Amino acid sequence: MTSTRTIKALATAVGQPASATASATYTIQSQAATPSFSPTGGTYTSAQSVNISTTTPSSTIYYTTDGTMPTHASAVYIGPLTVSVSETLKAIATATGFLDSNVTAAIYTISSPGTVATPTFSPPAGTYVGTQTVTLSDATSGGTIFYTLDGTQPGIAAGGSTLPYSGPLTVTSTKTIKALATATGQTTSATASATYTINSSGGTGTVSFASGFSTNSLVLNGNSAISGTSLVLTTNNPAFQASGAWFPTPVNIQAFTTDFSFKDPAGTPTADGLTFTLQGNSTTALGGSGGNLGYGGLGKSLAVKFDLFSNAGEGVDSTGLYLNGASPTTPAVDMTGSGIDLHSGDVFNVHMNYDGTNLTMTITDATTKATFSKSWVVDIPGTVGATTAYAGFTGSTEATTAIQQILNWTMTSITPTKATVQYETESATVFNASKSSGPTYRVFAWPGFTDGQGTTLDGTAAGQSVSITLN
Repeated sequence: MTSTRTIKALATAVGQPASATASATYTIQSQAATPSFSPTGGTYTSAQSVNISTTTPSSTIYYTTDGTMPTHASAVYIGPLTVSVSETLKAIATATGFLDSNVTAAIYTISSPGTVATPTFSPPAGTYVGTQTVTLSDATSGGTIFYTLDGTQPGIAAGGSTLPYSGPLTVTSTKTIKALATATGQTTSATASATYTINSSGGTGTVSFASGFSTNSLVLNGNSAISGTSLVLTTNNPAFQASGAWFPTPVNIQAFTTDFSFKDPAGTPTADGLTFTLQGNSTTALGGSGGNLGYGGLGKSLAVKFDLFSNAGEGVDSTGLYLNGASPTTPAVDMTGSGIDLHSGDVFNVHMNYDGTNLTMTITDATTKATFSKSWVVDIPGTVGATTAYAGFTGSTEATTAIQQILNWTMTSITPTKATVQYETESATVFNASKSSGPTYRVFAWPGFTDGQGTTLDGTAAGQSVSITLN
């Protein structure tokens, strides 16, 4: 039966009276149509207004938003539902004369709008020598980058100091670049910032890392690395490290001052030590490990060492000057009696001055104020073979190790100090016949000399001579 019917029936049999009449009514009900959701379930980046409907007239829709089964006691649908967070909707429809509909469900996932990736810089922020070409990029497809060159906050549209990025930037002087990126339908990126410190192109004798180092500020060889604002020459692992770090271009070494601070670990034994080095080779120069201190073997060079380990009797607290890659072991100067203890764990401040003839080094313990000074007479340009050289630091370890750090560094060229020319005063002691085989000494006045007098020698025959001792 496809519709409501009342059926009546009786039964007969031969020789028997007919049965009573039986009656049965069959009510056939249709099921209400299953509700539907619009928009359908899915993942969305914003709140959705969801309509629930059924094709059964005069029906009532019951729904839940927590994924539980709806009943006649559930919320009654009266209008669009705002779905602003991820949730599961379930619904049924009921109508007079109809069975309840099947339960329907829709899952709505509401995700926050995507955030545009933060722009990146290449090369990264740091201290450089000469003009840099800086490229900005963003990992978000379709993103637009806006930037400023004066350190101010960029906007999300061009205007004022905010510029739209269209290609590599040429940075010729120290600048702070800030950048952000936008994309349709997504949240604006975080602001990225990069400061590019542009130093001179080399040969001026100026190195400026008073506040520490940054990535790419030095050429690093071996095991050296920049950690935070420190130059780390050696670490505790592996053993037998050799390291070097050089200012990228040659600096003037005819006369200069340089200052740097370094720190070695406290305690003994630690090894091996570090050097301040000037060399006329290249920024790839690197000496040996162990007692070589990363310096031994470098030709056309000069190094002042700060030695932690006694490899050849030099002691565990020594300094010294070494030329042309000589083994920086002995001869050495023991600093122990001065109160300088390289194993104290203190920071040491080093000042060096080269006046064109004398190289003077002073090391001071920043904590105890103990000081040690040493001077050497040396022709630095003659040693490295030029008036400019690569300046930097070397260091090494062996089976015994140490974390050796350079904390800051400055270096400035100065005017060489000329040696005072001394003039001998004429006197009978210096000028007399016993020193001459014939020529006669005469003193004459001339304002061009320091004391206003000069000496001439008068010879009257071939083979006459005079002997003069210059002091």
